[in-house]
Amino acid sequence: MEWPAASAETEFAKLRAGEDLGGTYQQRMLADVFWPEWLLNGEPGGNATFRLEPGTTTRFRFINGAANYLVVLRAEGLPMRLVMTDPGQYVEPTRVEAIRAAIGERYDFLVEVPAGAEPRAYRLTLSDDIGENTSVVGTVLVGGAEAPEPLDGSADPPPPRGTDEVSNTYGFPAPWRGQPAPPPSREVRLTLSGGDDPYKWGIDETYLEEPSVPLLLSGGQFGYKKDRVTLEKIGVREVVDLVFVNPTMMGHPFHLHGNEFWVMETWGEFPGSNVTASDPPQRRDTVQVPPKGGARIRVQSQNPGVWFLHCHVDFHLMAGMALVLQVGEPGEWPRPPAGTPVCGDAPGELLRLARAAPDLF
Repeated sequence: MEWPAASAETEFAKLRAGEDLGGTYQQRMLADVFWPEWLLNGEPGGNATFRLEPGTTTRFRFINGAANYLVVLRAEGLPMRLVMTDPGQYVEPTRVEAIRAAIGERYDFLVEVPAGAEPRAYRLTLSDDIGENTSVVGTVLVGGAEAPEPLDGSADPPPPRGTDEVSNTYGFPAPWRGQPAPPPSREVRLTLSGGDDPYKWGIDETYLEEPSVPLLLSGGQFGYKKDRVTLEKIGVREVVDLVFVNPTMMGHPFHLHGNEFWVMETWGEFPGSNVTASDPPQRRDTVQVPPKGGARIRVQSQNPGVWFLHCHVDFHLMAGMALVLQVGEPGEWPRPPAGTPVCGDAPGELLRLARAAPDLF
C-alpha cells in the first residue's frame, strides 16, 4: 500500500478544489495523488523481512491494498510460481518474474528454495505501472543471509514491460480445471466518465451518492434518485456481458461484491492492454479496465440481491464511480433466518414514509 502524507478525506477535498497535489505528468496519469513511498505489511523503508530455509516451499499471498496505484512486484531474481488469483481460483502453475496487481487484486505464488541453496538476500521492489516510482519494500533472506544495510528504500528502475509479467491486462493464466463460459443472452454497455476539471468520476455520466435508504431494505422500489446512481438489473442465473468503455486517460480497477465473473477480454491504446481470455477464461472479482480502452466481463449470478460494482481507486469511488447490480427481483432475495432481529416491516414502513415525505427519497 502507499504511505499518504494526509488522510484520504483531506486529499479528496484538495482534488475537488482543483489543487495541484504534485507528481510528474506521467505519475498523474497513473494516480490522482502522488505518494512517494510504498509499505509492505505496514513496514516502511524496505524493512519487511521474510526468512526462508533451503529445501522448503513457501506460499505467499500478495494483496494490493493500495488506495491509488496499480503496482508491480519484483523479487530481484527470486523464482516465483503463480498458483492462485482472486477470488480463490487456482490457475495452472506459471513461472513469473513479476506480478502486476490492480487495486483489490490478490495473487498467491510459491517460492521454492532448493536444498543446499547458498545464503542470499533478495530485494523485493514495488513500482508503479511505468517504473517512475520504484522502491525496495522488503527482503527475502535465504538460509543464514543477513539483511543488507542500509535499506533506504531506493531501487533501480524496473526493466521494460515484458511477457513475464502477470495480470488481467498482460495475460490470463489458464484456470486449473476451469469451466467454459456460457454464451451471453445480452450485452450491457457501461461508459466510464470523469476527469480533473471539475474532479468527478462516474458511469454513464451518473455519479453515485450515499443513498437515503438502502435498496435491500426498500425492496428495490426506491432509495436512489435516478440522477444519483446507475442501477443495472439482471435475472438470477442470466448470463450477461458487461462491457466497460473507458475513454479516459486513467485505468480503473472494477470490483464486484458478492459475485464472480469471467474476464473475456481487455483492450486499449497502451502496451499490454490488448488481451483475450484464456481457454477456459478466468473467474475473477476484479478487472483492470485499461485507459483509452475497455474490458468485457461475463456475469452469471446465483446470488440474488443488490450488489456494489465500483472502481477500486478510493478517490474515484468517493467521486461517484460506482453502480448497483440488482440480481433478481425483491421476491427472489433471501429473507433473514427465523429469529433474526429486524426493523419491522421495513419496505412497507419506508413506502409509507416516502408517500408522506417524498423529498426525503
